[in-house]
Amino acid sequence: MVKNILHASACITLLLCCTVLFGSCANSTDRTDEGPTFNEENITYSYDADISNYQTDIQKLLKTNNSDYLKQIISDNIVSADEMNEFQNRVRKCCADEGFDFVQTNESGAGSLARLDGQPITGRDTHSEDALQRCNYDTGYGMLAPIYSQATANPDNIDTAPYIVQCLIDHRLVDESYTVDELTRDTRQRTGPYAILDEEGSGSDRGKQIYDCGRDPLGKLR
Repeated sequence: MVKNILHASACITLLLCCTVLFGSCANSTDRTDEGPTFNEENITYSYDADISNYQTDIQKLLKTNNSDYLKQIISDNIVSADEMNEFQNRVRKCCADEGFDFVQTNESGAGSLARLDGQPITGRDTHSEDALQRCNYDTGYGMLAPIYSQATANPDNIDTAPYIVQCLIDHRLVDESYTVDELTRDTRQRTGPYAILDEEGSGSDRGKQIYDCGRDPLGKLR
């Protein structure tokens, strides 16, 4: 099955996760019927997130989507792993109803979309774009996922850039003189350690450590 990676911007992303996927299939996420068996590559959530310190982002989310289902999830300021897994499953069932398999590859929402009939997604496929919009973004899932991801790794919502820099230095991935300004430049331009990550992927020892420094600089996910 040929997969096309579909990327769009989000309100919050981890510094290291620069390609986060968002899109949607609105009311279809309320369905409870059984869907097809999905690709086992899909990630599952395993942490509960306290979103108390992310209220600015939550309010932005509610301005674009205030469905009862979404409001129920965030009502107690705790977004549980079970709630995120169920929300994700609804999104995937919605996409399946449209003829697509959505495989999510990290907690921030990045993933791939593939046609269930095995045919490639070619050119500008408006059907796939519309399905992704309705199922992922319009439901609020595409905006909640990165907030959840940030809250699990950084519950106090502090500036993690200095911690990422120190992590890269500690693992000898950059010089000891490396600064936050250089980190900002490298994440935007995909230079320095991020050029290594792009070239080697997170499967190599160096790539995995660079990824981990960005994903969990405070050590909350160990």
